[in-house]
Amino acid sequence: MLRDSTFVKWTIYFLFGIITLWGISQVVGYIFMIKWGFDEVKHDKIEVLKQDETEFAQKINALIVNENYDIAILLINNRVLTNPEKITSLFQDLGSIYYIKGDLDSAIICFSKAIGSSDFYPDGYANRGFIYEKQGKLQFAIQDYEIAANDHPVYNYEFGLALEKDEQIQAAYRAYLDYLEYDSSDATILRKVDSLEHSGITLEAEKEYISWDDFKNN
Repeated sequence: MLRDSTFVKWTIYFLFGIITLWGISQVVGYIFMIKWGFDEVKHDKIEVLKQDETEFAQKINALIVNENYDIAILLINNRVLTNPEKITSLFQDLGSIYYIKGDLDSAIICFSKAIGSSDFYPDGYANRGFIYEKQGKLQFAIQDYEIAANDHPVYNYEFGLALEKDEQIQAAYRAYLDYLEYDSSDATILRKVDSLEHSGITLEAEKEYISWDDFKNN
């Protein structure tokens, strides 16, 4: 009886030892797996940060196409830290991604940072104006478009459209004419100018106030 109990006891010890060793091996394996995975992620992150501008842009574009917006945002934010000389264009890219993602407030913040990081950045003003317009903040949009248009006539297109939407018809007409000095073949703007002129809008009347009701009734 004693012998049987001793045998059972050592059998239990043996099984317990096997189970303990198995558990330890699983824990050790899990730790190595975590470390290996972390090292792989860290390595991939370092490799991305070391990529030149073309390779990095291709990586970001691929992430956007696959709708991996958060990863793209993370990589660009890391790039901001390692490539401070590119901060303006990187914040511009961040703003564009946030817009695609539907986060307009974050897009505004990023375009504002792009503007603030440069002596003058008309693209940043135009893009921020576009987001303001999407948010229904037309006056803010018009202000940004005007700043951008004063630097580059291409932005008179957006400036004119926003002014027309705000029922500032005479000012819109002027913006359209300024745009045509940049691109005289734009059929859309040519039609707008022609329509406004047929309604009585001219440069001679520029200082006269023309209400939206008067414009519609012409």
